[in-house]
Amino acid sequence: MSTVKAKCDIVSTKGFCVARTGDVGKPVLGVRPCRPEHWNKVPVIWRGCKRGYWCDPADLQSRRDLRDFLAAPPDRARKALPVSAVSYEFHFGKNLRRLRESRKLTQAELACAMTEAGFGAAQSTVCYRERRPDAPGSLFVDAAAKVLAVPPFIFYLDWGSCEAFTSAKAFLCCMSSAVCFDPEA
Repeated sequence: MSTVKAKCDIVSTKGFCVARTGDVGKPVLGVRPCRPEHWNKVPVIWRGCKRGYWCDPADLQSRRDLRDFLAAPPDRARKALPVSAVSYEFHFGKNLRRLRESRKLTQAELACAMTEAGFGAAQSTVCYRERRPDAPGSLFVDAAAKVLAVPPFIFYLDWGSCEAFTSAKAFLCCMSSAVCFDPEA
């Protein structure tokens, strides 16, 4: 079991002293950071604490290489981007519901399929997301897109705007010709 020792007092972002100089804690492997400020930090559960805290590796001492515990940035963006630079109003929940109903799925069936795709979702989660205009995290979007067999950006279009679909069509045509270019043709 690996342990770390605090080289100096470690204070949380809210000013709470998490560990004093010399305190011992246990670094945690495999934690995925939710926020960019946690990237390249070490999650540590200090003795006497029930939860972990993100610590700068420069403030820690360990016999084991601390790079093994660093929380790396995700490989892809947290949220999918809109298709165009033009700002459109979209309602994620309405788009999700339209796509779900077009596939003749109930909320429970969509949740079950998303769980099978690797994202644990309940019917109540799908219901909650269908009521909200804002977009959830990329894991939810990716799982819903996979189950509904659509590209993720489709959730970010304003379905009441012809301009949004025209912009998406132009973008896809441009990307299609760039990616699918056949020099033999």
